[in-house]
Amino acid sequence: MFTKAETNRCKGIAIIMMLFHHLFNDYEEYAGYTVQYWPLTGDQTQHLALLCKVCVTIFVFLSGYGIAAVYTAKFQDREPQKSEIYRFTVSRYWKLMAGYWFVFVLSLLCAPLGRTPVEAYGTDLKTGIVYFLIDFFGLSFAFSTPTINPSWWYLSVAIYIVFLMPFLMRLAKKMGAFLLLAAAMALLQMASITSVASTYVFGLLLGVLCFEWDLFGKWSHFLDQRKGGVWIKGILSLVMTIVLLKFRMDYNYYGIVDGLIAMTLCGFSMTALSRIPLVNKGLEILGVHSANIFLIHNLMYSYYFLGFYYSFRYPLIILAVLTVTSLAVSIVMEKLKVWTRYATMMRAAEQKLERLEV
Repeated sequence: MFTKAETNRCKGIAIIMMLFHHLFNDYEEYAGYTVQYWPLTGDQTQHLALLCKVCVTIFVFLSGYGIAAVYTAKFQDREPQKSEIYRFTVSRYWKLMAGYWFVFVLSLLCAPLGRTPVEAYGTDLKTGIVYFLIDFFGLSFAFSTPTINPSWWYLSVAIYIVFLMPFLMRLAKKMGAFLLLAAAMALLQMASITSVASTYVFGLLLGVLCFEWDLFGKWSHFLDQRKGGVWIKGILSLVMTIVLLKFRMDYNYYGIVDGLIAMTLCGFSMTALSRIPLVNKGLEILGVHSANIFLIHNLMYSYYFLGFYYSFRYPLIILAVLTVTSLAVSIVMEKLKVWTRYATMMRAAEQKLERLEV
């Protein structure tokens, strides 16, 4: 079974990919700054950064797997009551939004550094208030409205997942994850649904399928009795990931290729990266802080300290500096949550919401 530590390592990989994607997917992002791309060219670096967008599907895939694991552990094979579904959903939603709201308030306090509400929402007061409230609840992507931080668009997808997963899991328990996945993809194709959110359906349900079929458990035991089996599995999963990444640029129908990349990359992490002491611990730490890093990194490098980060000139150094500083800010944020009793207040509010009658 995929453990919490394994999940965090994969989140660590995904957040590094996200940082690289945002830093180098568009030349205009850092126009006016000199970047030395050696040993790659500028176009090759951009191409690699565009491929790294698969990081979003990795997070979605891990959400599907993780929620399926928690749901199954909590309810086993029985049909949960409506009140249980309510508490299950509210708990996940509140934890998601509590982390987001803390950063949202910080972004308002840091507005003088380079991203003010007026710049984000416009000068019209009534319209600005509406945009502000939509952004506050993480729904700017869902309503196609302005936001303080463009990378927060994923919040809408995460909220969709939180509210849809209990119903998807009930269907998966009744008809099986494979039939659910096939039916969902057929429905998307027949209805010609091509929204951005629809491209993550496959990755989400593939995560559920991997849990139901215990694919990672089977993978961990595959060739385990054969000499050099770990090396064979590591090379095999890496080669499959590379082939899929190469295929992705020309073909990613309904996010199917991205979902498969997420699965093979997680398999590679589980087989190879987890066995490298410093690497596995570093990725695990990044994974623990991945939500905070996702929420703050774009503000830090794109709006507040653009010149500082790109002054390091070399892509890997720029990436390393952004990774380390984002992690440091996340650690400080977690300390602030404790010191201000924010974490305690949010947990108390969550418990009160869970006790409400439905």
